[in-house]
Amino acid sequence: MSTAKEAAKREASKLSLSLAGSLLFAIAVCVFIAVNRSTIGLPALAIAISLPLVAYGYSLALSAGSQYITCGTVNIKLISLQNLLVFGLNALVCGLLYLENLPLKKYFLGEFPPFNPLTGLPLDPASMEYTKAMETENHYKLQFFSGVVTAVLPQWMDESLKEGLVYCYWIFWLNMLPLYTLLGLQTTCG
Repeated sequence: MSTAKEAAKREASKLSLSLAGSLLFAIAVCVFIAVNRSTIGLPALAIAISLPLVAYGYSLALSAGSQYITCGTVNIKLISLQNLLVFGLNALVCGLLYLENLPLKKYFLGEFPPFNPLTGLPLDPASMEYTKAMETENHYKLQFFSGVVTAVLPQWMDESLKEGLVYCYWIFWLNMLPLYTLLGLQTTCG
């Protein structure tokens, strides 16, 4: 009976650590992206390169702490190798989000007016929506992964906050799921 309780306790602590750790990291990324886009102005490529490295370091710290608390020792070589999964997934999604922010349609199809998403007709060049669309150039971007998140966000929301929430969503899931799995492997003492 006590073995089942201990296993349930380990499972709950693994879930809460991966959930809380990923949520805190995703919120920090959201704030950083929103503030960066509106004030700091770091290049998007620098973010796409540095964010997976920071996620990898953060996951190493969580894994090492969890293994030390559970087992009393830390096997840093094994943790470093296993947490490359977190790095790889974050690098993949950051690369895709970076490519989505490039106006690729403009390069391949040339310039064209933005369209009204409800009617499908081109916007009037004298309208405020046209001016805003031409500033952001969102009609030139592919936005598959970002569209999953921005589809449920209100239209009036600031573009920098929208981008921050896109990163928050994808970074949360691409840290939480592998971390949960890796913590299960890494906290098996033996």
